[in-house]
Amino acid sequence: MEWIKVNKLLHANFKVLMIAEALGMDPELVAYKIIQVWAFADTECTAENPRVNAPMELLDKLVKCPGLAKAMADLGWLTVGEGWFEFPKFERHMGKSAKLRALDAEKKRTRRDKTGTEKGQKRDSVGTKRGQDRDKTGTEKGLEKRRGEEIREEEKESSLRSDSLFAASSPMTPPPVPKSQPILVFPVDGEPKTWELMPEEVERLQGLYGSLDVLAECKKAYAWVTSSYLNRKTYGGMLTFLTNWLNKSANQFRGRQDFSPRSPRQATPRVSELISKLGNNKTGMQAAQLEDRSNG
Repeated sequence: MEWIKVNKLLHANFKVLMIAEALGMDPELVAYKIIQVWAFADTECTAENPRVNAPMELLDKLVKCPGLAKAMADLGWLTVGEGWFEFPKFERHMGKSAKLRALDAEKKRTRRDKTGTEKGQKRDSVGTKRGQDRDKTGTEKGLEKRRGEEIREEEKESSLRSDSLFAASSPMTPPPVPKSQPILVFPVDGEPKTWELMPEEVERLQGLYGSLDVLAECKKAYAWVTSSYLNRKTYGGMLTFLTNWLNKSANQFRGRQDFSPRSPRQATPRVSELISKLGNNKTGMQAAQLEDRSNG
C-alpha cells in the first residue's frame, strides 16, 4: 500500500509549530519534511522491527533538512540511540496492519452514514403520510377551534383598548444597550484561547497616558504577540503585559518631547557696553578693536 495516514492539519500541529520555530522554517515546509521521514519509515521499517541501524543524521540528509531529526527526537517523534534510531508507536500509524484498520474504519463509517440516510428517508415518508391523514381528519375540528380562539382574541383586544384609555402614561422601557465589539483580539497561551481589548479599556488607558497614542501602541503590541507563538501571554497576564508596553512607549515618547535644540549664539555686545567695560582710561579706538575681535 503506497500511502500513509496523515492529518490534513499537520502543518498546524503544536509540535510542528515548535519545530518550525526552532529551525526558522515555515510550518508548511516542516510538515512536508516530516511526511518524507514517515514515508521512509513506512518503507524501511516493520511493526516487528521499527529500528534503523544508522545515526539519526541520516534522516537530515535524506530530507535535506539539518536539525530535523534532533527536533523530532526532542518532541518524542523519534527515539535515538548510539548508532541507531527508531519510530515509537510505529504499529499504530504505519505498516500494513495500521492501514487495514484505517480502511476498515472508513468502510464502517460510510456504511453507517448510508444506512442512517435510508432509514431517515423511509421514516420521513411514513411520517408524512400519517401527518396528512391526521390533518385531513382534524380539519373540521381545527376550524371550529380556530373560530373560538379568534372570538376570544377579539374580546381580549377590546378589553385592552378600553383599559388603555384610563391607564396612566408610563415611560417607555429603554432599548437594551448593544454590547461593544472588541477592538483587538489577542491570542493567548492556555484557556481561554483569546483576550479581547474592549473600547472601554482603551478609553481608560488613554486617560491615564495623556498624549500617547494608546490605540496605536496596542496595535504594535498585537503585531508583536501574533508574530510568533512564543510571544503569547497568558489570559491573566495580558493586561500587565500591555501596561508594561505602554509604560515603555510613554518613557520613549516623553524623552522625545523633552528634547530641545541648542540655544543660538548670543549676539555681540554693543559698542557702548564695551566702552563701559574698558573704563574711562580706554580710548574709542581700543573699544572698536575689541569689537572687531569679538565679531571675528
